[in-house]
Amino acid sequence: METELKSWTDEAQKYLEGYLQQIEALITAKDVDAEEVVNDLRTHILNLAAAQTGALVTVPELKRILATVGTPEDVADARAELGAEPEAEATWEAPYLNQPTPAPWKLPVWAWPVGAVVVLLFPFAIYLMMGKGAAPEQPVSGEVPGRLLQGWLQAGTNHTDYSTGYALTVDGISGGAMFIRSTAPAPEGFSTVMREVPADPFRGRRVTLSGSIRSEDVAGWAGMWLRIDGPGGEALGFDNMQDRPIKGTNPAQPFTISLDVPAEAAQVAYGVLLTGAGVVWFNEPKLAADGQAMAVPPPKAQTEAEAKPAAASSLDSYPDAFIKANSHDYFFARMANPEAGRHQFAGLWAVTRKAALADAAGREVIIGRALEIAQDPRNPFNQRFQCCYVASAFEDVRTIPYLEAILVNDANAKLRGVAACALGHFESPLADDALRRALANEPDAETQNWIRRALAGEFPRPALPEGDS
Repeated sequence: METELKSWTDEAQKYLEGYLQQIEALITAKDVDAEEVVNDLRTHILNLAAAQTGALVTVPELKRILATVGTPEDVADARAELGAEPEAEATWEAPYLNQPTPAPWKLPVWAWPVGAVVVLLFPFAIYLMMGKGAAPEQPVSGEVPGRLLQGWLQAGTNHTDYSTGYALTVDGISGGAMFIRSTAPAPEGFSTVMREVPADPFRGRRVTLSGSIRSEDVAGWAGMWLRIDGPGGEALGFDNMQDRPIKGTNPAQPFTISLDVPAEAAQVAYGVLLTGAGVVWFNEPKLAADGQAMAVPPPKAQTEAEAKPAAASSLDSYPDAFIKANSHDYFFARMANPEAGRHQFAGLWAVTRKAALADAAGREVIIGRALEIAQDPRNPFNQRFQCCYVASAFEDVRTIPYLEAILVNDANAKLRGVAACALGHFESPLADDALRRALANEPDAETQNWIRRALAGEFPRPALPEGDS
């Protein structure tokens, strides 16, 4: 399903601004700086609206969104309390959410005799349920959400409804393990823990990915995956175990995937994915070539030429008549597989030109499709990063939350750098706020540099391509 860009009615925009003005006035009256929280809250609300169904944000829809955020008084009280108690700042993850602290819990007097009875009966209950006289060891312990092994990152199409992290002990898996866990009853899309490495040491050999996976209550499916990418980002080989999926609850089991790596391969990507409700734990998958264990090579450095394409010249791009006669999907495919005799970015030029020639509705379809491609790590890198530039070509601020999601969450540092450049095309405080938020948590030094350059205004939006008509 293509990503839908959300339009706002004038009434909804006025209602939102009025809501934010109330918050700003209330916070300012409490002698606390309101600018940061109001800007963060505006972006948060835009992200919530982007996740709603339907293409139009109306006042009733906005009211439902604001109900999850809190009243202006809730937000003002929360921010004022934070400002009054700076030492408590670390406990506030989202100042604009009302998060009251519950009163300390006290053990009732009657709980002591009841607890003694429970303690006495507990071993017997275990014996009845499991046919053993002793309680079993805890199968999973010491989970640390948000922490992954070095070099591994969360990716996928849905980051809101899945969490990832590290577990110190998982029954059946030697040492620690990473995990992917759904945080919603029926999450859409998928989440993956993955990494990418250069294909140099694997070319001309058969590469095998191996690891152990334990599952619990997997309602959709899970699997280990391996992909070989070519020099243009095209997939030369791919296996994600979808034809032999992991479902339900299973003890830790070993799995392997093997693919041949052609001589022209440029990159090897691999990981574990989960789609739907449930949880999977897994050790760090290992790569081997022709049966020989391989050390993971360092990631390829990002270069400016890879991060920001040059404009296609008119001599090797597509003429308007050809652009009009073919679908936008044809040119999206050319991003991954350029035609012989065409500029390597002729597909990008053609998609942008086709969007410029379309009416408003047609342009939204094309931009939505570009965002859908850019967010999916299964697509070739060359196609994904060009789609980021399609999304930023028309100064449509509704695309900013999607580009920010790529900048913050994508496993590919090069693509995060591209998303920063694309956000640098916007002359909007929303884009600047997104870049600043990302800079605070970006682990890759080169990507940090791209973000800083975008904030410095080094990437003005290119002019829309002109055709021959």
